Amino acid sequence: MGEKSIVSPETLNVIELLEHMIKTISALLYEFKDYRNPYDHIRLLVKDGSLIKLKRGLYETSIDENPFVIASVLYAPSYVSFQSALSFYGLIPERAVVVTSASLGARKNKNYRNSFGSFSYQDVPEKAYSLGLKWMENFGSPYFIATKEKALCDLLAKIKPIPKENFEAFLYDDLRIDKEIFLTFNKPLVLSIAKTYQTKNVFTLLNYIMKEN
Repeated sequence: MGEKSIVSPETLNVIELLEHMIKTISALLYEFKDYRNPYDHIRLLVKDGSLIKLKRGLYETSIDENPFVIASVLYAPSYVSFQSALSFYGLIPERAVVVTSASLGARKNKNYRNSFGSFSYQDVPEKAYSLGLKWMENFGSPYFIATKEKALCDLLAKIKPIPKENFEAFLYDDLRIDKEIFLTFNKPLVLSIAKTYQTKNVFTLLNYIMKEN
């Protein structure tokens, strides 16, 4: 499994890498071009479960696919972040009910629901987008996920400013952040992210990490 901390947004559309599992309506129409009515055949495959509709024009062939992989193709470019990534790393005890992702260029929040669950997307600034990402694979199916540092920064950047005197209580009481894992945060990475985000909460996080670590 390879990892990258910085990637270009242009590399993040992974739909073409998943042709063996994820299929567009165009690919299916070509595959069934010899059928009298390809659309009818596609509807039959959806009805019997051979194809699973993800959204209009996009289908999955396996119900066992990782929801994080599904999240990467429902909207691109995107990467798993916020509560889903924090839960993935064990930073928060709760399992995220909705797969939460950061997006680029969506301009407004997007939400999808299908057989794999619920998915939400929030835009992050272009300058901050490509910092702190990991390339992951699930049985050959790739997706991007925020590092633990980036996931927390993304979350903090989306909420109202937290007074410095309340920040520690917010981390450990409200978010229920695991302190042992938190103390392993990469300071230079948080500094880089803070410079691109330029938000009060992320700078407060940076100052708190510098003081604690």
